[in-house]
Amino acid sequence: MLQRMLKHVKYTTTSPKSKSSLGVFGHTNFLGITTQNTIRSISTSSFLSLADSTTQTEVTLTGNTALALGAVHAGFHAADGYPNKLNSDVIDKALKHVTDKISASWSINEATATGAALGRTISGQDCLLTMNVPGVFQAADIISSSSFFNVPRGALVYYVVTDYIPTSTQHVIDPRQFFASIKLPILEPANHQSLYDLPRIAADISKKFHTPVAILASDMLAHSEGLIQTSKARIIPMKDAADLKNFKTLPFIAAMNYKSVVQERIPGLEQYYKNSDLVTEIPGDANWGIIVNGNGSVSVSEFVSTLKSKPSILIIEGIYPLPKEKIIAFANKFQIGKLAVIEDGDRYLTDQIELLLEAELISKNRESTDLFITPDYVRDLLTQHNLIKHDPQFQPIPKLPEPILQTPEVCSSCPFEMLDNVVSELKKTGEISAAFGDIGCPALMNSFDTVVTTGVSDTIRQGYSLARPELAGQYISVTRDACEAHSGLDETRNAIFKVASGVKIILNNQKTTNKNKTNLETVDQDDDPKLSNLAQKFAARFAPQPDSSPSPDTSKIEKVLRAEGAETISVDAYDASAIKTALKKALSDADDGLFTIVIVQAKRAGLIKEKEGISQCEMFEANLASTGFFTAPKSQETRNIHEHMPEATQRIKMKNS
Repeated sequence: MLQRMLKHVKYTTTSPKSKSSLGVFGHTNFLGITTQNTIRSISTSSFLSLADSTTQTEVTLTGNTALALGAVHAGFHAADGYPNKLNSDVIDKALKHVTDKISASWSINEATATGAALGRTISGQDCLLTMNVPGVFQAADIISSSSFFNVPRGALVYYVVTDYIPTSTQHVIDPRQFFASIKLPILEPANHQSLYDLPRIAADISKKFHTPVAILASDMLAHSEGLIQTSKARIIPMKDAADLKNFKTLPFIAAMNYKSVVQERIPGLEQYYKNSDLVTEIPGDANWGIIVNGNGSVSVSEFVSTLKSKPSILIIEGIYPLPKEKIIAFANKFQIGKLAVIEDGDRYLTDQIELLLEAELISKNRESTDLFITPDYVRDLLTQHNLIKHDPQFQPIPKLPEPILQTPEVCSSCPFEMLDNVVSELKKTGEISAAFGDIGCPALMNSFDTVVTTGVSDTIRQGYSLARPELAGQYISVTRDACEAHSGLDETRNAIFKVASGVKIILNNQKTTNKNKTNLETVDQDDDPKLSNLAQKFAARFAPQPDSSPSPDTSKIEKVLRAEGAETISVDAYDASAIKTALKKALSDADDGLFTIVIVQAKRAGLIKEKEGISQCEMFEANLASTGFFTAPKSQETRNIHEHMPEATQRIKMKNS
C-alpha cells in the first residue's frame, strides 16, 4: 500500500503554504495527497475514454467514480444494487456509460439485488453490488446465509458507503460488527487511489478464498475528489458455473460450512493480509504511534502534516480478519501509553486490538458519539493524552466555515401537498388521530407523526390499531409508490392476512422527479435505454402506458394491490374534495373492520398540462383556493398565480366537466 500511496506524492505534493495544497479538510495531508471536497460530474465521453484506456492515466475523480472505474479495469462482468444517495453514482453516473463492458442494472430492493448478484457469481461472473448501510440490514439474511458457501465461484464484492454524520440515512450503525460476525472480509480504502485499486484486490480475494468481500468507504471519501493513477485493464473470462448442489443451507450443512470457514478461510486470509499491502507502516521520528483504519487515515494524515515531529503510523485497510502479527510488531515499538487507535465509526478496531495486546490503548471511550473523525478530533484526542502539546494560540488547521443548517423541505412542485393539507384538517377535526409515515417525502410533511424506515409505516399502523381496535378508524399510514415496490407490498399482504382494519395511503408519482433515479420503481418508461432492465419492466406494471386515459383508474399499481386482495380507491392528487371524500369513506369503512388503500395519483395533472396548457402550479393553487386551505401567497410567482386563480379554476372546472 505504501507504494500505491507514495506514487501520489510524485504528482500531487505541493508546498504546505501553497493555496493548491488544500486537502479534504483544508490542507495537504502528510503524504502530500491533494483532494478537493467538491463533487464534479465526469462526462460520458471522459468516462468512456478512461474505461478504454490501455495505458496508465492520471486523473482526478470522486471516490465513487474511482471505484466504478476500478471495477471496469478489474474485469467485473456485472454490477447491481439499489439506488441511494451515498453511492448510486457508481452505476447511475459511471457504469451505465460502459454497458458494453459491464452489465449494470438496478434491482427492486437490496435483498433482491443481493440474490441476483449471488446468482451471477454462482454462474461464474464477477459481480459488484452497491448499497448503503440500512440496505445491508435489509438484505442481511441473504448476505449472512451466502457468506458461508466455501466453494469456488465468481467474485462477489459489496460496496457500502457509511454515513456516520448522518446526511441521508436513518441511523449511524457501524456495520463492521455484522460483517465480522459472518466471517466476511472487510476492506477500508485509505484514499481515492485505494478506492480505484480495491475492486481488483477484493475480486482476487473473493475468488481465492471463496468468499464475498465488503469494501466499506466513508461518505467523505466517496464524494470528495482525489488524484488516481489507473492500472492496465484486465479481461477476466467468465468461470464455469459452480456445482449447484454446493449451495444449500440445511442445518447440518450450515454447521459444516461454518467449521470450514473458521478453520480454513479465516487463517488463509490472515496469512494473505500478512503478505499483502493492505497494512502499511509509515515510520516517524516521534516516540509514539498511531494505528488507524482506512476510513480514518485521511483525517489522521491531514493533522499529522502540521506536526514538526511525526509519529509512526500503521494504516490498516484489511480490517477483518485482523492482521495480528503486523499489529503486534508495530505495538512492540512503543511503551504503554504511547500508542493510539483512531478510527471512524464505533470502537470495533480498538476493541479487537486491545484484546489482542491485552492492554488499554489511547482511543475514544465507550460512551463516545464521535463516529465521524475530523482532524480537530485527532488533535483533541492526542492533546488530551499528552502525546502532543497544543498551543491554544496556534491553529495549524484552517477552520472550516460553520455549515448552513437547511431544514429538509418538500419539493416546491410536490403534487402531494394537497393531501398533506387535507390530512392536517382531518386531524384538527379529530377524524384522524394518528398518521404513520414512511421515509422520504412523507417524513417531511407536516401531518404525519412517525417515520422509521422503508416499508414499515403500515405495519406500525397495523400493530397500533390491533392494540386499540376501537380507534382503528382514526389511524392512517402513508408510503410512496417506490417504497411500496421496495418492501411495502409485504405489509399490504400482512394487513390482509391479519385483517388489520384501517387506511393505507400510497403516493403514486408514476414518474421519478430525480434524475439520479433514487425512486427506481417509478422510473419513466422513456428513460435512458442503457439502463433498461427488469427493474424498469417492473416499473411499467405500476404506471399507465403513455397513450392511456388520464383517469386514475388505469393505474397499474392498483391492479397489483387488488390482486393481493386489497380494497382500493384512486383519487387525483390535485382534487382536494375527492381526497377528503375518499379518506372519510375509508376511515368509516375501517370502523366496520375493513382495510382500504387510497392511491393518490399525480399523473393526471401532467397530462392536463400537456393537452390544455394548465401548469401543475396553477392546478395546485386553484384547488387549494377552492377548498379554503389557501393562505396569503409568499412569493411573487405565487401572488401572480393567485391573481389569475379564478381563470385557472374555471379552466379546470371546464376540463373536469
